[in-house]
Amino acid sequence: MSSPTFPSVNRSVNVHDGARPYRDPQLRVARPVPRGSHSRIDKEFKVKMILPHRTFDLRYYRSQTLAPYRPHIMVNTRTPIASHKAFIRNIRSRHFSTSHNAARFAWTPTNIESSDLDTRYPLVEANFPDAARQPWLHDFVVELQHGKKASSFRVFIKRGTALPPNACDNTIVGDVIIMRVAASDATATSVVNMRSTDAKIADYVFKASLQRISKFQGVKRTRLPKKLVLHRARSFPGSP
Repeated sequence: MSSPTFPSVNRSVNVHDGARPYRDPQLRVARPVPRGSHSRIDKEFKVKMILPHRTFDLRYYRSQTLAPYRPHIMVNTRTPIASHKAFIRNIRSRHFSTSHNAARFAWTPTNIESSDLDTRYPLVEANFPDAARQPWLHDFVVELQHGKKASSFRVFIKRGTALPPNACDNTIVGDVIIMRVAASDATATSVVNMRSTDAKIADYVFKASLQRISKFQGVKRTRLPKKLVLHRARSFPGSP
């Protein structure tokens, strides 16, 4: 808590200790200095200041060194969790970049908590080279239904007028990263490694999402769907 400040004194000050007053730049009040350089540091002084229509009695202890003036700073009161530990592991994902005209697999660093190995948060910022142009990321979930089963994927994109066009499809801008969601995760936040057979499925998810991504990045900028549901039987046979 910062010390209280007082208005500057432009009138005479009555000092009862026989000391000559001087101005303290930190407290902004007249402060007595005892005669002689070798006085007690903790000696208490009482200063009576006569101001217009008001009288102040100030009691304080003179410090050996005066702290420099600094503005009020909010103290961080958050308590860190000492037992929390996590590690980084690379997870295989599908990358549709602005520099390659064909989709390819890429390794995405993923944060994994040691207390819960099923909780995996992808750090996809490492695979987007245009962080200086647009640092914000957007994502949505695509659910591919096939019979009574369903496979979910997370699609990560960016939106900005300064982004270069995507090399795989010039109707959208920026890179696109698709990651497979764990089958046991109902919230679609934890990701797992993509298999080699997931390349065809990820390419279909990318093509089926182009219209939504293009509208989201366009002039009108419509909102992304929270979940885009696709039916595998209508696209190609087989199971993912």
